[in-house]
Amino acid sequence: MTTSNPSAIDRQPLQGERRHRAATPGRRFLRRFLRHRLAVAGAILLIILIIAAIAAPVVAPYDPLAIDARALRKPPTPTHLLGTDDTGRDVLSRLIWGAQISLAVGLVAASISVTIGTLIGLASGFLGGKVDFWLMRLTDVVMTIPTLIIIISLVAVLGPSIYNVMFVIGIFGWAGIARLVRAETLSLRERDFVTASRCVGAASRRIMFRHILPNVTAPIIVAGTFAIAGAILAEASLSFLGIGVRPPTPTWGNMLNRAQSLTVLESMPWLWLPPGLMITLVVLSINFLGDALRDALDPRLLNK
Repeated sequence: MTTSNPSAIDRQPLQGERRHRAATPGRRFLRRFLRHRLAVAGAILLIILIIAAIAAPVVAPYDPLAIDARALRKPPTPTHLLGTDDTGRDVLSRLIWGAQISLAVGLVAASISVTIGTLIGLASGFLGGKVDFWLMRLTDVVMTIPTLIIIISLVAVLGPSIYNVMFVIGIFGWAGIARLVRAETLSLRERDFVTASRCVGAASRRIMFRHILPNVTAPIIVAGTFAIAGAILAEASLSFLGIGVRPPTPTWGNMLNRAQSLTVLESMPWLWLPPGLMITLVVLSINFLGDALRDALDPRLLNK
């Protein structure tokens, strides 16, 4: 008859507890993030794309603006791996250089939206009263505006340029972020650490930016990733319609502009399929990344 060793049994849960306590927040975040295989694949794709965009002068096989009159609308060949467009420009080179513009528009426009939304959400949620009422009514008005139509109208008035596109997309994309930050701020302003800060005489600005803002960083990061995806789609839509970034500057959107012809759609897929595929993959990757960040930064999963 065998007898169990109580000390060995007791040590097992203790060792597990020690390992659990030894895991830092960064390791727990990484472990939860790596569970999302699609997000990991998307992050790898985005890293490769960003490196290629930064190193475009080295990576791109040709000048994206160089015209070759002897190779008009040529299908993919060993010389031009993705073919050429209707003026003889290399599609692969334009695709790589276009990544610079599309990603830059997404990052800058999303930064503008996140900044405006965060400031309005913080002020509305923390100050309350009439400030909250009027800021939320402004947010409601912005959310009810048909954004794409207004963006098209403003870009048409201001003129098609990359800076106008960034600015206009950014100033109309903050409403959802403002509501998110306001909701988080409303729950945080009643916490003990905020009450303690008020008791010692801390100014409202200090409480908002030194105590509340760090605690709403996680949802802001997640919202920012989705804002980047939305800005990339908005830029592609504007450029496709011919009022975004002006040709011959390559962007994925104005490369898709060539697909308005039925002849191109049916017989020259190399002109529209690569930029369309890149937009799809990048937006999906950013959305997968946002979902994974939302789960990894969720405080309810802190100890899992």
